[in-house]
Amino acid sequence: MAKKKITKKKGAKKKAAKKKAAAMGRSGGVDLADVLRREGVDEQRIPDVLAIIRSLSDAQADENSAPSAPTPTPLDSTAGLTVAASADALVEERERWRARTRQAIHSGRLSDTWGRRNTLWVLETRVLTGPPRASVVGRALHVRSGRSRRSVSCEGVCRAIYDNNSTLLSNALCRAVEITRDGPTGKTQPERRRQATGASSAIKKRTNERVELLSPEFLGYAESVHGKNGEEHRLTRAGEKVFDGWPDWNDPDANPWVE
Repeated sequence: MAKKKITKKKGAKKKAAKKKAAAMGRSGGVDLADVLRREGVDEQRIPDVLAIIRSLSDAQADENSAPSAPTPTPLDSTAGLTVAASADALVEERERWRARTRQAIHSGRLSDTWGRRNTLWVLETRVLTGPPRASVVGRALHVRSGRSRRSVSCEGVCRAIYDNNSTLLSNALCRAVEITRDGPTGKTQPERRRQATGASSAIKKRTNERVELLSPEFLGYAESVHGKNGEEHRLTRAGEKVFDGWPDWNDPDANPWVE
């Protein structure tokens, strides 16, 4: 009898842990809820914002793929979803933009792919601050892997952005890319080691946060896998379409955080 009770308790703990992990929407060790919290989103609004992002995942999923987790009623389309000045406004604006979306799609003004692009372009700056944009990370993944769905390291993602337009990265990330590419410049071995470790950590942290928004738990455009260089990322079939030639590396609005 005692063994049965212990087994039940262990099973209940495992079930609770899985449920908690699913609710938090973790991908690659990054919790988007924590990211939103750091970006100053009202704590009471975070569950609503996450629910809306997950509903986009349902609305944008391929016909042959199922949503990764239970979500609210999905949006009819994502083409016209636009948010107001802050993430808090997502909840209030949703219904109004659903109607605009239906009208735009019905009139044929917006294609499905461009609808997804427009949605991400507006949404990403409301839930993340500072370069690079999540969409730019998606473009870098497409450039590095094409249609082969080959996984790309975080360093490879930032290097692709740096090579095409370094202004789409922050100065700190540009420096980090240069260190991982050319090697640290410290005079002593410990100093070089610290520089290399710091550069790699900065690149991974920033890239993983952006991929979290693109992950199957949210928009369904990219996924994380274990590669030869540790955690790597690759696009889904939907992501291949969205980031094929988009966004423009030289779009004047590609880095809205530049003063």
